[in-house]
Order: sequence, then C-alpha cells, then structure tokens
Amino acid sequence: DTVTCEYTATGEASKQVDTPPTENISTKGTVKVTLETNKGDIAMDLDRSVAPCTVNAIESMAKAGYYDDTVCHRLTTQGI
Repeated sequence: DTVTCEYTATGEASKQVDTPPTENISTKGTVKVTLETNKGDIAMDLDRSVAPCTVNAIESMAKAGYYDDTVCHRLTTQGI
C-alpha cells in the first residue's frame, strides 16, 4: 500500500535539501533512524503505518544530511 505526500514550503530552511519524494510512499514497515548527538545516540523506530509522509520526510532529510551538525534548541539549558 502506498500514499501520495504533499510538502509545502514555508519559511526558510536552515539547510537546503531536495524535497522528499511524493509518489508511491510506502505505508508498511518501520524505518530505524539513529540521531547521533554529543550527549549520546537517540535510536528511533519510525512506523510508516502511522505517519508515512512524516517518516518519508525524516528519512529523506537524514539521507541528505539535513540534520548533520545542527543545534537543537530543546537540548540546551542556556539561553532559554
């Protein structure tokens, strides 16, 4: 089973990457993603059956290096 996803550009991206694929996006299975941080790894199992377009976007952006060398403001205790 597949779906078609729509990604609407809003604002400016912190890094430029291609828009994720939009056609024939699988709704089955999971994707394992590991975010490597300076505080340790965060392992995630992303379920396509729950949110296929979100999983597709995260997987595509991770492969394109979108998250590499970025600061997550929610993982800080300074400047909040």
